[in-house]
Amino acid sequence: MFPAKALIVVAGLVLAVGVVWWRYERSGGPGGALTCLGRLPGDNRIEAAHFRFYFPLTSCLLASIVVTVLVWLIRR
Repeated sequence: MFPAKALIVVAGLVLAVGVVWWRYERSGGPGGALTCLGRLPGDNRIEAAHFRFYFPLTSCLLASIVVTVLVWLIRR
């Protein structure tokens, strides 16, 4: 039963962060920690005339670490 509860908690956290982020951007808040995600060193972006490729490697690693720590804390 634990994986189901953990998935619900993680989904709720992702939803909460998404809502806060969305409201923050719409309010025109000053640049902060949330605005740097997607533009970290290691987030690869290739743009050409009719082609765009974006691979947020560093942002994915950071999100993975955060989720891992949250799951570890929940299991304690």
